[in-house]
Amino acid sequence: MNHRLRAALICALLATPTIAQEVKVLQSYETDADAKAWEFKQKSATPSDRHVTHGKRSLKLAGNEYMVTFRPPKDWSGYDALELDVFVDGDGPVGGSLLIGDADFLDKAKGKGSYWNRHNGSFVLRPGANTVSIPVNGLYRGEAGSRGHDLKTNIDPKQIVRVDIGFAPKAGSNVTALFVDNLRLSKDSAPDGILAFDLGPASQTVFPGFTAIAPQTVYGKDGARAGLNAATVESAARDDTFPTRLYRDAISLEGATFTADVAERNATYHAWVVYSDLGYWGGEQAQYRKRSIVSVPDGKVVFSEDRGAAGPADFLYRFENVEPKPGDKLWDLYVSELFKPRRFTVQSSHDGKVSLRFGADGGLSSRVAAFVLYPASIKDKGDTWVAQIEQRNKAEFEARAVFLPGTDLPARVPDRRADGYELGFPSMDDDVRFADGPGAPNLRTDRPAALGQRVSFTFAVRPTKAEMTGPVTATVDGDLWSGNGGAIPAAAVDVRYAHNGTRRGFNEIAYTIAPDTLRPVSGSRLELRAGETRQFWVTVTVPRDARPGQYGGSVHLRAGRMSEHVNFGVDVQPFPLDEPDFMMGVFGVHVPRPIAQARGDDAMRDLLRVMREYGMNSFSGGPSVKFSGYDAAGKPVLDFAAVDKFMALAREAGFTKPLIAYGGPGGIEGLHGSYVVGEVGRNWEQKLGKPFGQILGEVWAAHRDHAKAANWLPVLYEMTDEPRVLKQAQDQVELMKLYREHAPWVDIGGSYSVEWHKKTPFDLAVVDIFKTLNWSSLNLHTQDDLDMGKQLGKGIHIYNQGRTRYSFGAYQFAEWRKGVQSRMQWHLLALHGYQFFDLDGREPDTAMIHWGKAGILPTIHLARCREGADDFRYAVTLFNLATKKQDTPAGKEALEWLEGINKQIGINQNKRPAGFMDDETFRNECAARLRKLM
Repeated sequence: MNHRLRAALICALLATPTIAQEVKVLQSYETDADAKAWEFKQKSATPSDRHVTHGKRSLKLAGNEYMVTFRPPKDWSGYDALELDVFVDGDGPVGGSLLIGDADFLDKAKGKGSYWNRHNGSFVLRPGANTVSIPVNGLYRGEAGSRGHDLKTNIDPKQIVRVDIGFAPKAGSNVTALFVDNLRLSKDSAPDGILAFDLGPASQTVFPGFTAIAPQTVYGKDGARAGLNAATVESAARDDTFPTRLYRDAISLEGATFTADVAERNATYHAWVVYSDLGYWGGEQAQYRKRSIVSVPDGKVVFSEDRGAAGPADFLYRFENVEPKPGDKLWDLYVSELFKPRRFTVQSSHDGKVSLRFGADGGLSSRVAAFVLYPASIKDKGDTWVAQIEQRNKAEFEARAVFLPGTDLPARVPDRRADGYELGFPSMDDDVRFADGPGAPNLRTDRPAALGQRVSFTFAVRPTKAEMTGPVTATVDGDLWSGNGGAIPAAAVDVRYAHNGTRRGFNEIAYTIAPDTLRPVSGSRLELRAGETRQFWVTVTVPRDARPGQYGGSVHLRAGRMSEHVNFGVDVQPFPLDEPDFMMGVFGVHVPRPIAQARGDDAMRDLLRVMREYGMNSFSGGPSVKFSGYDAAGKPVLDFAAVDKFMALAREAGFTKPLIAYGGPGGIEGLHGSYVVGEVGRNWEQKLGKPFGQILGEVWAAHRDHAKAANWLPVLYEMTDEPRVLKQAQDQVELMKLYREHAPWVDIGGSYSVEWHKKTPFDLAVVDIFKTLNWSSLNLHTQDDLDMGKQLGKGIHIYNQGRTRYSFGAYQFAEWRKGVQSRMQWHLLALHGYQFFDLDGREPDTAMIHWGKAGILPTIHLARCREGADDFRYAVTLFNLATKKQDTPAGKEALEWLEGINKQIGINQNKRPAGFMDDETFRNECAARLRKLM
């Protein structure tokens, strides 16, 4: 079996001589009865003698088939995985989806089933032979990053009632057919004498051949022959979802002792330990300098490591200078180091035990994912088996991490480039990959730039001959001059290149390689290589006192024998841009702990400066106020220090508009639960002897008075975040109504979507949320939302509308004209694992910036959003001026044109409508009308 490529949802199982595997074949498709157990939406299933893996027949399917069975094998217990062989006949990857339901899934919804109470998964298949492997245990309900909203238990493997498997070729894939065969249940066992433990939450997916250890698994309790010295909280265990079934989950063993009964007394045992250092949420990465493992009770250090002073920041900078390319093995480039096994020997005690205590000098730095023990007497067998476990995890990761080439840009090569390199000018929204053509030839047009505005140009180069390759320099050819004697200094021109990184979607780690950070060319050691396209990004900051007119400049690009002067022009307009009455920004403005410790307030200053430079006038993020009870005089005790400092820095950076408190700034920590009164609030009621509403009002009154005295920016406070089920929504409404009654000055809102025409109890509860909150930030939104907002006097905001120039530009203008008041975009740096590697966490790293050792590195996404935000400002400036001059022909025409834009772009149409002008045309049209009005 191990000769074929495998793609697996959770685990690619490789048969090897020393791994004992029990297999129960369920369907071999030798008879029509096997196929009839399934319903096929495309009705494409036919028997075939091709790509058979068991017996003499397989089942041939269309590439986009969706198969459902309501009569699956009911009892999967006692096995590790349900597996299905799938051969992809084609030249591109195929995406897959899973739905698995048990009896509780149907009963909970009275026979209809519920999305949040079934298992929803995904996978990706490579061309050729694959095996989809579905774990029997650890099938969470809901989604990988959003589980347990209603029923808290996993899918019961003894009560399976439904299985759906869907296939969909990825964009650009040419898939002729799929061939499925050999549906089976499998179970592995470790060889005799080897003890293998998989550590994680009680609900974890257990690797075949391993024994599960949960936070409540205590050595000696209930007959446990291996476990912790004492039970720990369930939150000490996490399932990071990455990278394999064995390594993805772990338990924090900081200061804990793990004990196992072993067969040989007073003997040398070989130990194999894998840590998980990534973290499920931001800030949970292992930030240690030293960590160790000590044998108990003799206190001998059996393993230790010291990463030096840079150790706590390792998760930030480890891969900063790594740039993946198509064909690279990501396991070798990233993962083998992140999950490097630690090996050591330890002596068993006279009574046949091995006890080990784990510790580190940084929090969350002793999370253990897997642990293997075997005596020296079977060292060869143990070493061989462990090597196979390592190989199986590598194969599993590589099966899941399928490279998606993406849609190549055409090689639009200018005819004049026959001398060893191609020069082109792609669109700012083009993801220029290594294999792409460099874009269209340059037909120079001067980009309009308002006073004080930043304006960018992009070009790409692709060497075709070796003599045009080598280290790159890109320097500005002096100041920019205009015919009227004006000058823009060369120092105002910033030249960067697009550094590539991995990108993935939600619920899978299939990935592309595409432009990520924009990095200064100077000092980068960038090299041009034949057959690889490189994109460059040039930004000019126009002084506020610049003389209007057309300016010309160039960048001198050199590599090997290449010497090219790339020209650009700036048409400085005779006006600055207005700031719209609209908040736009990103979620998650914060500084990672190691940087904050090293640089103090300067790091936050730099971050806020970059946000302003890149067009944002608001944001969501920052510290919270700490509430710790009442003092002897009966006054709330609140710690405002962090927020006072933060607000002063925000004003210093030029922010004046309200901020949105999604996890800060200025929210009160410790007063109640997350969006609910919860146990925290009930405890305050009991401790203080007051109704919680009264406590809420008193605490927020003290907060209000301090904020006013300290000149804080206004804040809009989030009180809900996409509730999933009825109980969540009802509990949240309870808290919202307490705010309305006892602290009506607190400007509360939240992020979610409303279904006005559905009448289920859940949807009615969500409508109650809308009616209770002051404002609602909606992802999907319709005319109904705008109408109800107007009718009820509620503010309408939007979030997560895209990271394109259009979505921050013309689209945002149309939303503003329709009455929307703000938009926030996910995320400044959703850092679940390591920076500069986007496959190592529970969600994609949709970063707007990265923290480099030499300073903040903006991403190409942030640069595009800045261009869009300025397009928006052009339109708002035009609207404001045209409104003042609406009695003039030019004013009337401008308003009619802008209203046409508003009508062309429908509500929630955050992708460009067919036939709508490109972004540069939109800006040019606005600028031309502004000049007319002036």
